[in-house]
Amino acid sequence: MNLISPPPKFTIAYADDHQLVREAISNYINGFNNFRVTHTAGNGKQLMENIDSRNLPDIVILDIDMPVLNGYDTARLLKIKYPNIKILILTVFDNEIVRSLSFSCGADVFCSKDISPQEIEHTLIKLLTVDSKPTHHKDSGIVVSEQIFLTWICSDKTYEEIADLMNISLRQVERMRASLFEKLEINNRTSLAVYAIANGLVTS
Repeated sequence: MNLISPPPKFTIAYADDHQLVREAISNYINGFNNFRVTHTAGNGKQLMENIDSRNLPDIVILDIDMPVLNGYDTARLLKIKYPNIKILILTVFDNEIVRSLSFSCGADVFCSKDISPQEIEHTLIKLLTVDSKPTHHKDSGIVVSEQIFLTWICSDKTYEEIADLMNISLRQVERMRASLFEKLEINNRTSLAVYAIANGLVTS
């Protein structure tokens, strides 16, 4: 007798520092036909420690305001380590600045928590079926290491902290900054961050 296999379950990791919210939304998602929450965490650091390339979820859902490692920085780290992962920012904060920052950090979709379970399910399905490809500036000559550097430039990290996060020396960071200034004809960090966001250089 041939047995019919059930449809695959797409896996989700979810980080939110409010336990009741985290558990409630996870229960909703686990009730959907094709989704299962396999990892939960109270902050971005815990989430990063719970996943790796061997058990990578299909989607990561992130709150923004979390201790230790917030949603913005977690999204940046995820896109550096796992460029193809899908990221949904789910937060109570909903304004143009928060949305822009979320997308600049690598989020594929932004949602307010003030939505129904059905809307969450629809968003998850859309996230897996729509091919979202970042836009890159064709003539910039930006290499991979410089693009990772640009991702951190758009954060509040110091150059020393960026060096630690990229596992390189401060001198290498300074050389990379000087190279980008020359390539892009820019002479300060703020302008560099604005250029990077405007040209889609920090979304992958």
